[in-house]
Amino acid sequence: MKKAKKITGFIILIMILVVSMTGVAFAASTDLTGMKNDVYSAQTTPDAQGINYKMNFTVEGGKVSNFTFGKFAGANKFSSGFIAAVSDQKQKEAIQATIDEQDYYTTQMASVGDATKVAKYSKAIDDSMYTAFQTLWKQLVTQGGGKIVDDGTATASTTSSSNPKTGDGGILSYVIVAGAALIGMTVLRKKKITV
Repeated sequence: MKKAKKITGFIILIMILVVSMTGVAFAASTDLTGMKNDVYSAQTTPDAQGINYKMNFTVEGGKVSNFTFGKFAGANKFSSGFIAAVSDQKQKEAIQATIDEQDYYTTQMASVGDATKVAKYSKAIDDSMYTAFQTLWKQLVTQGGGKIVDDGTATASTTSSSNPKTGDGGILSYVIVAGAALIGMTVLRKKKITV
């Protein structure tokens, strides 16, 4: 009996760890119906070096178009011109990583049209750009009369996926089914031994 409890406890612990690593979150979506057809823009407060993030997009007929987002040094968006001006290889790589990440978010928005559905870039150096991306989006949507709606379903956010519309709940479902199967096997084995 004690052994079965230990095994069950161990299985539950493993399930908790696996679920926590999948980044379970409640899915949200954006309702743009309350937003007027207009151009919306916002930016974060510049840091001590004058670095900030800016977002700009147009809402037409409840859809987003002309979306731009990026990291800026003053009035200049991080671009390949920055790379040419730097001699240090590590700085060049960091700038290129920034360019790649901001391009990823812009490309995803062109196909998805909703920042809440865009997963964090898999090669992101840190969380700062993704946090700014989500924060600016939510700020502009709510200020413009739109809504961020929690749809109440649990999903697993996958940072390696370039297509956040498919398979986001797959990992969580797999973990739940696998955990239930392991617990069931343990219970059946226990009954088999004691019978």
